[in-house]
Amino acid sequence: MSKEQKQRVASIDIGTNSVLLLVADWDGHRLTPVVERARITRLGETYVQDGRIPEAAMQRTLAVLKDYLAEARSAGAQQVWCTGTQIFRKAQNAAAFVRQVKETLGLPLEILSREQEALFTFVGALDSVPDATGPFWAIDIGGGSTEVVLGTCTAVQYLHSFPVGGVQLKVHFHLGEQFTEKDIATLRRYIRDHVTRHLPSARGMAIGIGGTPTSLAALHQQLVHYEFEKIDGYRLSREALQNLFRQMNALPLAEREKLPGMEKGRADIILAATLLLEEFLSATNNEELVVSARGLRYGVALWKLGLVAPEQMLAAQFNKHETKETSP
Repeated sequence: MSKEQKQRVASIDIGTNSVLLLVADWDGHRLTPVVERARITRLGETYVQDGRIPEAAMQRTLAVLKDYLAEARSAGAQQVWCTGTQIFRKAQNAAAFVRQVKETLGLPLEILSREQEALFTFVGALDSVPDATGPFWAIDIGGGSTEVVLGTCTAVQYLHSFPVGGVQLKVHFHLGEQFTEKDIATLRRYIRDHVTRHLPSARGMAIGIGGTPTSLAALHQQLVHYEFEKIDGYRLSREALQNLFRQMNALPLAEREKLPGMEKGRADIILAATLLLEEFLSATNNEELVVSARGLRYGVALWKLGLVAPEQMLAAQFNKHETKETSP
């Protein structure tokens, strides 16, 4: 099919913490979202303890996928792509769940490599800053991993997937509802040791992708309902992040969940992820973050449409020896 021919497509991203749906129109130049959905299913909620995806989480995720597939088809999507990330690369029973998705829903689930996940996330997020030329630093904090990319619209200079995420940090450190000063100091040290000290020294506009920055943008604006246009491209200063962290940490979980803009199911992991985001800004010498509501599912759609050439974009990497995943 010609790249210039208008078509409606759907991209589903299954992560360690949440499942996201995009239904979008492609006009040969840009993806225009028609439907955006996000549901938290916590596939990785017990991974740190037993290395497996719990059966209850599988069933929650299957139910969400069934809903998403029906909605995508009802919206007129001509093609539906479904991808899995960190939890599927690591969990002992991931292959069984992939088979279950195929057998139950007839939906092929493609597991992305660490490199693919980081690259497609980066490519998708660039659509949030269409007038900027780069270079760009992009970070996507997931439930079980964090992808960091440095590059331009045509080439990637640095790319790495760190096995550190919002759910992983919460479980690893047995964190309570509110962090003590000791908790904060321990987390900052861990984040620096396992993520930010490995980043090269380079300048670039910072872009934040995924549920943490989009939730923070909604919280900062006190949005009662999710509004894509008010979140995508929104700028958050480092000072705003620090203030939001203090505000959220001052509240018990039940009260934090009620804050205008707080995504359902995110209140218990957002504190650790916010500290990670703040440390990223510090390490990359940025005073503000541009929030992207796009990311992986957009990048996957562009790849499937033939608009992304991974080998070409990755050819300029100067850290190819670092793409091997290491455990904390």
